[in-house]
Amino acid sequence: MFCPKCKDEFRAGFTRCNDCDVDLVDALPPEEPEPPAPDYVTVLETGDQTLVAVAKSVLDGAGIFSVARNERVQNLFGWGSVGTGYNVAMGPIQVQVMKEDEAVARRLLATLPVPVEGIGDDATADAGDSPEGDSGAAEESDRARLLRCAPYFPVADVKASAEFYERVFGFKAEYLAGDPPEFAICSRDGLPVMLRRVAAPELIRPAEAQGGSWDAFFWVDDALALHAELSARGAEVVYGPVLQEAYQMQEFAVRDRDGHVLGFGSVVGPPPA
Repeated sequence: MFCPKCKDEFRAGFTRCNDCDVDLVDALPPEEPEPPAPDYVTVLETGDQTLVAVAKSVLDGAGIFSVARNERVQNLFGWGSVGTGYNVAMGPIQVQVMKEDEAVARRLLATLPVPVEGIGDDATADAGDSPEGDSGAAEESDRARLLRCAPYFPVADVKASAEFYERVFGFKAEYLAGDPPEFAICSRDGLPVMLRRVAAPELIRPAEAQGGSWDAFFWVDDALALHAELSARGAEVVYGPVLQEAYQMQEFAVRDRDGHVLGFGSVVGPPPA
């Protein structure tokens, strides 16, 4: 006899489990098999936590779930990372994705400045198909490439500014350094903004205060929709949306809590002849 609740087995003659206050049964139903554990694969190994943040941002922007193994244990031992880029006791940080997302993730991460086995194989296969190859393409491939860019904003309070970017601009804080934070990377759709605390915030001078318009500009697919979203989130709109007829772009700008102005625009047609 068995208790259907606690699963304990009883000798003959017992009819009830006093602990659970339920009647015993002759046999327990077969246990349902546990669902298989997710099959993760490593698509990036590095000791650079900033690179990890950028990689996760790229994957997140593509709707690919990822995890970073060893990310929080890199600094447990003071000099563990000297000469290796990561803590030798813990190993490198591993960015992992589901097996079914591996091929897409590797293609997305192929532009990151780190050698990873298998990354970029698809992108470079065509160049070596013919024995002669394409000398122009070969020369081009030998050149160092610019991979990503991020505006670097001095701020008074990194934590408050990162929370502002999340709450008002719809960014996600991918990386925070220090306690309290001294540096952060916030991103949206794989495009990052860097925030750095400065000791004298009164010296921060955004481009607008120097006669300029923006501190950063983002090309977007739908400026009107983004303007509506950010306005609903409570963003301070500097101007727009306005159609810039000279170059056929729908455009607007917002200001962050430290005074930096972010411009956004979407092309609506070819410039007039």
